[in-house]
Amino acid sequence: MISIEADFSFDDLEKDMQSELDKWFDALAQKLMQTGKSITDQAIAKVKTNMPGGSFGNITYNLRSSIGCGLVVFGEIKEDYFPFGKGDVGQQHGRELMAKVATEISKDDIGLIFVAGEKYGVFVQQKGYDVTDMSWISYEKLIGWEQSNG
Repeated sequence: MISIEADFSFDDLEKDMQSELDKWFDALAQKLMQTGKSITDQAIAKVKTNMPGGSFGNITYNLRSSIGCGLVVFGEIKEDYFPFGKGDVGQQHGRELMAKVATEISKDDIGLIFVAGEKYGVFVQQKGYDVTDMSWISYEKLIGWEQSNG
């Protein structure tokens, strides 16, 4: 009869599995944040161009500076990105809205939040200017949602 003995323990196996899961999770988080930065940059760049739906005014720069994204991991914002430097009030409002939205993400999940934190952004959007819509559509295409949700 052949006798086989494992040269590892279940603890070793669990540690290896957790290590691989951590690597996968970190790669996912990094990809989400890279994508978030890309759509944030796209939304901000569109504002200052003559593209259809772009070019809303920048009187205070607060709306443009309130556009950003953040990575939420287990209920906590791990990283945020608000690249437009003018309009400190806008960035503050963007971060406040992000914090509010982060509380609605399960503490067992990872998520990407994309915001335009100024309350009047929705009215600008309703007037036909693109604040975040087309950037969000780009995100959906990048992750393949347009096929499954649309």
